[in-house]
Amino acid sequence: SHRCPVVFELNNLKQRTDANFRALLAVHEAGHAVVYSVLFGRPPRELKINAASFSGGYNSFSDLDAESSRNILDRMCAGMAGFAAETLVFGNQARTSGASSDIKQVTALAAQYVRHQGFGQQLARIGIASEGNETVNTDMQATNGEIETLVKTQLVRAKQLLGDRVDAFMQVTQALDEHGHVSQKELSEWLNLEVASESRVIEPYALMLQQFSGKLVDGLGINASAGHVTN
Repeated sequence: SHRCPVVFELNNLKQRTDANFRALLAVHEAGHAVVYSVLFGRPPRELKINAASFSGGYNSFSDLDAESSRNILDRMCAGMAGFAAETLVFGNQARTSGASSDIKQVTALAAQYVRHQGFGQQLARIGIASEGNETVNTDMQATNGEIETLVKTQLVRAKQLLGDRVDAFMQVTQALDEHGHVSQKELSEWLNLEVASESRVIEPYALMLQQFSGKLVDGLGINASAGHVTN
């Protein structure tokens, strides 16, 4: 048998020895993490910049079974937070093209929000028919301005959220730069988040139904115990 030492590239990738690149990744990913945590009341499942499988860092967010209009807007805001963080720390001239994929994803979310999900100014489903029997509103141009406004609005919102929490943002950034990762516990402590269950539906729909039912009972004069309406 013959044995010889092998140095794997994996080790070098994990180190992220370039201080400038580490700083850039830390700022960008901390922006996403802080805004997401504030808006959704929970930290990302995972936050790292030492991912050996690719050159960037990443946040792992929870999937939801149902999303309200508010939830989707919050996703857009969290998606633009890397862009906002780079601008806040490095300025417009030094901001990188790393936000291009974020812009692409947020634009897609905004387009679905306006054209497919009924949250825009036009209610009809807007798109290009792919089958002869498919009926859609094909006026794509009419919604372009609304989509652009949504993306810009959520970028401004992300900048404001980071500016209001700049101390916590810098704490997360520095921890990422030094250690390459931040735990859920650390994020919760630094952002004063209560430990919440990993619910896959954020809105309190059960409570809202209960409150609506109570309003009906009061408005109709229903005697709940007798089960009849009084005049």
